Amino acid sequence: MLVDLHLHSQYSDGTKTPREIVQEGARLGYGILALADHNTDAGWEPFSAACRDAGILPLRGMELDCLY
Repeated sequence: MLVDLHLHSQYSDGTKTPREIVQEGARLGYGILALADHNTDAGWEPFSAACRDAGILPLRGMELDCLY
């Protein structure tokens, strides 16, 4: 099974919508995908819905900016 645990959508620094990401993942045979946009979970609902439609397990991730 193919897995990608680090994807970015148009809600972050990616260029594709969450649904487009999932469609491409399904076309390539992925079974698990994780959306890890920067500082937002705005793409999670469309991403997880598209994953369910495609039979792909969605995982939630996120990159957070911080200062130390």
